Amino acid sequence: QKYGLIFAVATQPFYDCRHTACGTQHKVRANMSSDQPLSIAIIGAGIAGVTLAIALSGHNPNIHLTLFESRLRFSEISAGVGLGPNAVKAMDLISPKITEAYNTVKTANLWPEKAEVLYDIRYGDGPKAGNMISEMKSEKGFVPCSASRAQFLAKLIDLLPETVGVKFGKRVIDVEGDDEDEPGKTRVRFEDGTEVHVDAVIGCDGIRSACRRILLGEDDRGANAVYSGKYAYRKVVDMSKAIQAVGPEVQNRQVYLGQGGHILTCPIRNGKSLNMVAFKDAKGTPWKQRQWVIPSSRDMLLRDFKGWGEKSIKLLELIEDPEKWALFDLIPARTYVKGNFCILGDAAHASTP
Repeated sequence: QKYGLIFAVATQPFYDCRHTACGTQHKVRANMSSDQPLSIAIIGAGIAGVTLAIALSGHNPNIHLTLFESRLRFSEISAGVGLGPNAVKAMDLISPKITEAYNTVKTANLWPEKAEVLYDIRYGDGPKAGNMISEMKSEKGFVPCSASRAQFLAKLIDLLPETVGVKFGKRVIDVEGDDEDEPGKTRVRFEDGTEVHVDAVIGCDGIRSACRRILLGEDDRGANAVYSGKYAYRKVVDMSKAIQAVGPEVQNRQVYLGQGGHILTCPIRNGKSLNMVAFKDAKGTPWKQRQWVIPSSRDMLLRDFKGWGEKSIKLLELIEDPEKWALFDLIPARTYVKGNFCILGDAAHASTP
């Protein structure tokens, strides 16, 4: 329904919808005068925001689109992203160009006989550590792949039309509908003291979304992400070093399962790199740090996985200067739209990896 709202704002002069979650009627107004094109502010220039800009500009090139990013440049974490069959189909429906961009950076399992295997599930600890538990296969011939998030975003940026504006260093602090200065417009205010007046605002600013808090209200139980009770160590390492450490099996997607944790690996960058994430249960310890990502050490990492099998430990030893990532989740929001303001992507429905 939120996607329908976005495209309704982009293509219709007036649109009514009944949001099933909150049971309220939303009226969306759009300025469709011939001398002033519809203006939309997209908050966040990550994968979701850039994809949305490509999609909307493709459906209606007359829309005036601007991406507002809080950081000083386009950026993504050094990690992998994998898309399932439904996501790939949705991506193709949005724009075949986006699918083509993903195809240029995606990496499948490197062994042909493992092409349709989602993961080899292995014991991570105990007397059978390293042995196979099961081979989890995909359905209907789907070939699971992973990609570098940074490489995928770079390809998406190349697809942005020149008509799409991009402004960096813009951290949103407020979104107000029914602007007094410009009736029918929505005002967006930024931390640097600037503001814009647009017809619609779409928040794509991730799991720590300011747009979500503004839309729902600071006191709403669904406004902020909640700690999942788990954390993870992430790293991209050289594939040749990983093969030397544990053998060629690591050229295919692996999951090592153990007591209170698991280690996930997948090839990226055409098999030249290995994306690795080691998940750990915090055993009820709350996350008290303000930052969600904090520096750690190899000693602390190995201490967390003490007693695990030889292969698991050898993989973890490849991680230099590890960072500890708190894993947060979002409870379902009572609504994802308010007037001409809505949220999308992780800002709307983020979950743990």
